Amino acid sequence: MEENLEVLKNKTILNRPSGIKIDFMEGPSSQEAKNRLAFIKDKLENGYFDNIAGGSHDLAVQSQFVSEAIYNQVKVLVDSVTSEYGRAIVALSVFQLVIKSLTPGQSIRLHKSSSSRGSFSWVEGIPMRSIDKSFITPVLRKYNLISMNADGMFMTRSLAENYPYSKMYKAELKGAKDEWLDLVDIIEENPEHSEKILKIMVTLLRNRSEKFTKESNELLVLTDSKLNHFTSLNLCSDFIANFIDKSGYSARVFEIALHSLFQVLDEDLAFDGHLQPLGQMRTPNKKKGNIGDIEVSEDKAGTSVLESWDAKFGKQYLREEIEEVAEKVMGHPNIRVLGFVTDKAPDRRKEIIDRIKEIQDYATVKIEILSMKEWVLKQKQRYTKDEATLAQRWFLVFVECICQKRRETAPIDEPCDQWVKELTVLLKALLKRKF
Repeated sequence: MEENLEVLKNKTILNRPSGIKIDFMEGPSSQEAKNRLAFIKDKLENGYFDNIAGGSHDLAVQSQFVSEAIYNQVKVLVDSVTSEYGRAIVALSVFQLVIKSLTPGQSIRLHKSSSSRGSFSWVEGIPMRSIDKSFITPVLRKYNLISMNADGMFMTRSLAENYPYSKMYKAELKGAKDEWLDLVDIIEENPEHSEKILKIMVTLLRNRSEKFTKESNELLVLTDSKLNHFTSLNLCSDFIANFIDKSGYSARVFEIALHSLFQVLDEDLAFDGHLQPLGQMRTPNKKKGNIGDIEVSEDKAGTSVLESWDAKFGKQYLREEIEEVAEKVMGHPNIRVLGFVTDKAPDRRKEIIDRIKEIQDYATVKIEILSMKEWVLKQKQRYTKDEATLAQRWFLVFVECICQKRRETAPIDEPCDQWVKELTVLLKALLKRKF
């Protein structure tokens, strides 16, 4: 059965492909709708959305509750925003997530509501336009999440047609209309995920905001003016390690730092094979089929891994990881090196060394456990130019990744605005000292 709408004199019926029929009655607001509206306004007046929009949310935590398909759909929506179109649809998606997070029983398909019999109204709808102008658009503008007109998203007349929001909504809209309407279906069917999806969308929007662009560009200018201070890998490594320790989401920054050095080596053609893009932290390596955070593959698709390094922040004893090596290499017969990098000196007790030797006896792979400093010096041997050039290139690429300038090789969806601020402060403070 194909989804369709039946438009009758006093109601509209949405017939879903599943066979479910949903009636939307026209008329003045019901008492239940008025009660829901009062609750929504009270929560928004007390800062519910402001707190979420201004907060910092761990994507790895929030997104573990939603499917990969939903996460990617939200990404497509956010990435669809340009200077010309797409803003209203994404802003409305945020609005609907706010409403569903606060009141799971409120339909987010019904955007008009009135107590007057002279105005078009859905019995169970809410006046989205007035709520938006008072509580949603001002917050989106306050945190530079979306550049909206102060009058709000419903100045886009095509969002105000007298039909419920569904795949049958025929108004012409510029942007990711299909993804938006898919998300509406998802939220209606799974309201318990609304707040998690909302936090994911807010974080992704922040990474694209004008404010973030301005601050990241300023950091890049600062970086360029200070690169000559990094005359050795030790200086660069120490600075980055200090930043990792002080930053939020340290484990992720550690991964980005290591991958950044390999990006420099890749650009210098320092190894055979193809460097794979940095994986997203929200997807565990096992689920994704990855061996490590850094993978060099025989083919561009990444199906035949030659070399792999896994970043281990805050963990020096890796017996469990060593036991998993045999399982990991089974699907990659061509792998030559499988290593682990720890932020501090690794625990190389005898049982670890003995187990590595046992695995290497029957598997044609070299297993290594190195500290960050040891690992950096090991990679230095591959580089054809002088050490200062490598150190400066590494630091610049690392900053570019944090500033979202290398999304093809480093698609980072964590709250990079926080890292940009932290890195700017640390760079200014530390570079006042003499090296």
